[in-house]
Amino acid sequence: MLAHAFLRNLTRRMKLGLPSICCCGLICIPALLGGGCGGAEEAGAARPAPGHMVILAVTPVQTEQRAEETNLLPNGEFEQWVAAAPAPDQFAAPDASFSSLTRRGGAAGYAAEQTWAIPDVEAPLGALFRAETPDMAPQTDYLLEVVAVTVAGSSANLSLYERGPAGAMTELAADFMMLMPGDEQIRYYAKPFTTATGGTLIIAAHANTLTRAGAQVRWYAWKLTKGKT
Repeated sequence: MLAHAFLRNLTRRMKLGLPSICCCGLICIPALLGGGCGGAEEAGAARPAPGHMVILAVTPVQTEQRAEETNLLPNGEFEQWVAAAPAPDQFAAPDASFSSLTRRGGAAGYAAEQTWAIPDVEAPLGALFRAETPDMAPQTDYLLEVVAVTVAGSSANLSLYERGPAGAMTELAADFMMLMPGDEQIRYYAKPFTTATGGTLIIAAHANTLTRAGAQVRWYAWKLTKGKT
């Protein structure tokens, strides 16, 4: 479920003439877009079933219907960003030989604009734009929500990794979430997952087979919450 704060910020952007919010309805898409679509649902419906992703339009009229939820990713709307720093506070910058970040926005909210010099599909995790959150419970359901704009046909993916209590790194979900090729509209994505060992969760943004040199994504928000209902 999209948080009240997300809708509030998106509503401000609309009033200030910033990119419009996608009016694409509610679409249920199996993981990696690999299966058939389910029927349309109301925007206030329950969270998607495991293995499914949601892309839906966000409209100001829904604002008061959304309950506030705690984001487990500090600075998930990229508001704190030290001048000249290569990434927002609490986020790791990508390797500049692959991509770079630029701060965009102002009073209506901020975005981290990522521009790829070359695709980083084969790059190591340490070279990717990423966030880490510790103390994740094992075998527990969580929901990842993203608000983003893909520019001029661009696309990108998010993958999930776990660093377990013993320090072992595992790939929890490769290509967990795919951003639709760009049309300059703000889109909302949501997809649940279940942790394995728990420990530290790493969320990493990277290119996919549709990403070309010069591709851009404006990340408006990353949000992680516990549970699926």
